[in-house]
Amino acid sequence: MEKNNYYILFKKSKNQIPLGDVIRVLYLLKGTSYSIVTNKIYFSFFKQFKIKKAYNINSFNTQKKRNIINLVFGEKIDNSLYDINDFLKKNINKKKTYHLFKNLEKLKKLKINEKKNRKKNLLVGINWKVPNNWKIKSLPKKKWNFIYSELKEKNINVSFQKKFSLYEYVKWIKSCDVIVSVVGLGVHIASFFNKNVIMLSGPTDFKEAKNDKNIIKILPNKRCSVHQRNLNVNYQKCSCMKKIDEKKIIKALIKIIYAR
Repeated sequence: MEKNNYYILFKKSKNQIPLGDVIRVLYLLKGTSYSIVTNKIYFSFFKQFKIKKAYNINSFNTQKKRNIINLVFGEKIDNSLYDINDFLKKNINKKKTYHLFKNLEKLKKLKINEKKNRKKNLLVGINWKVPNNWKIKSLPKKKWNFIYSELKEKNINVSFQKKFSLYEYVKWIKSCDVIVSVVGLGVHIASFFNKNVIMLSGPTDFKEAKNDKNIIKILPNKRCSVHQRNLNVNYQKCSCMKKIDEKKIIKALIKIIYAR
């Protein structure tokens, strides 16, 4: 299968899977040859992920291509190797996408063993922003402040996520050696580029994280009553992130930094 070129279809619209889930697919296909078929506004973003070629989805002829991975919800393609519409029938949410790519994962078992560049002055990226409708994923500001002060005291370089364009966002993550992040797009991007990641998993999680040797998952000392039973649910009274121990984050960071 490695010799084949996969065509990954993704379209911008209100009811589509998040970009983070598309990066999950790229990660699963890493080591193969793949092209992206999407809207032009995403070309510069996706070309940073070792894409062979980017095609305009509005003029792409699916009938003449094989190995199509269709991530366009609501537009089934019969000759697809993998079609998201075979697994999702109604509106998309994080609960439904958690196991979404289990079947795709079976198509290729990855064996990643890439050498990492060693740097004397490592840069730790703090990926702290969350979508407005998922504020419950936010780590309290005082905890971020504690992490920052502890790292500066140890003369470790720190860079905070800013208001980036998608292109700039990927470049920023690539410039960091270690990423501390809530669950989201940043984790998927960092994982793709084999960055060490400290992932703060409170109310949300994703399946592949447990198989990525570069991800250290930090959990709350105790999840809220809802997320103890059911992850990826947008329960507004969630207290999970408040119960993450910031000292555990520092301990995990130090272990990574001094092991390199």
